[in-house]
Amino acid sequence: MSSTLTFYDHPASGHSRRVRCVLRHLSTQHTLPVETVTVDLFAGAQRQPDYLAINPNGVVPALKTPDGILWESVAIVHYLAETFPSSLLPTSAFGRADALRWGVWTQANLSRVQAVYLFQNYLKGAYGMGPADPQVLAGVESDLKKYLTVLDNHLASRAFLCGDTPTVADYVTACTYDTHGVAGMPVAGFDNLAHWAARVAALPGWGA
Repeated sequence: MSSTLTFYDHPASGHSRRVRCVLRHLSTQHTLPVETVTVDLFAGAQRQPDYLAINPNGVVPALKTPDGILWESVAIVHYLAETFPSSLLPTSAFGRADALRWGVWTQANLSRVQAVYLFQNYLKGAYGMGPADPQVLAGVESDLKKYLTVLDNHLASRAFLCGDTPTVADYVTACTYDTHGVAGMPVAGFDNLAHWAARVAALPGWGA
């Protein structure tokens, strides 16, 4: 079967990882007509005109569908889970909105703070940009604790973000949370969050 979807990916992209996880999960139930194209970020392929015609933001992921092109990982995973039905996308209107709620929340809050930790504690050193700036990290620490507390409290009474069954939201949020080690994010003491992360790591789609 010829591919009807084209997924633009790079293995170093955490946002692309969300899509890879969902694709792996869905592939346990469906034969997915998806072609993956690796965009060489380190060579600057994302800034070339042919890729900017696909995603004018110059980042991955992107997904070419028969109806048009999608970017933004949260939108892509929701599209995939709706196109290839599974329990990853709830059937009720509220359930779908709830899954979307957590994806949007992660993108607007946890991912924003995680990006600061990742840049300061990892990328600056990797690219010879000097040590982490403690003042910058101190400026986002309270936000990180606030967001981790929101998650930890929410997960006190449920196995996954939207109840007892995993959804796309769990993959979206877990892919951001999972970088806490390399990003040097202080996550100790949030036991409900740690147990949830272990449950997500046992799902069939989980991986790099």
